[in-house]
Amino acid sequence: MSTNNIAVADHLYDVTAHFTNVIEFGISLQDLLSDPTKMPPQGARFDFEFEGSVSGPKMKGKVKGTDYIYIRPDGYSRLHIHAVITTDDEVNISFFGDGTSAPSDNPSVFNLRENVTVLTADPAYAWLNQLQIWAQGSVELTKGEIKASSYIA
Repeated sequence: MSTNNIAVADHLYDVTAHFTNVIEFGISLQDLLSDPTKMPPQGARFDFEFEGSVSGPKMKGKVKGTDYIYIRPDGYSRLHIHAVITTDDEVNISFFGDGTSAPSDNPSVFNLRENVTVLTADPAYAWLNQLQIWAQGSVELTKGEIKASSYIA
């Protein structure tokens, strides 16, 4: 597929994923959610392992990865995501995302803004390698659920 057929802000795919494991570094996520005043002065680190589905007009499949997240003392977070998208036709696509998450009115829901790049050597999806992708969505920590929509930047 040629990028000449794709306009800026074209919708690529949506992700719906759930945490499969949370690795905690000195403070439990449950303690932090139940009492945000327990936030250490240096912030908190968590590894959120996740799995889910990818669906959309340009790509369909599964995703599996880890967000190595740093939650700052002010409640905002720095995202650092590494994942693999496996398309329905069994092509692996390397996924890297970084960005921020911001608290919402609900203390367990964070709004996501991501800057994404992907890489594969498979000719059917090589057109993705030249793209800059933006994603936005939310994560609900108490449900362990991530939802995001991705667009060509």
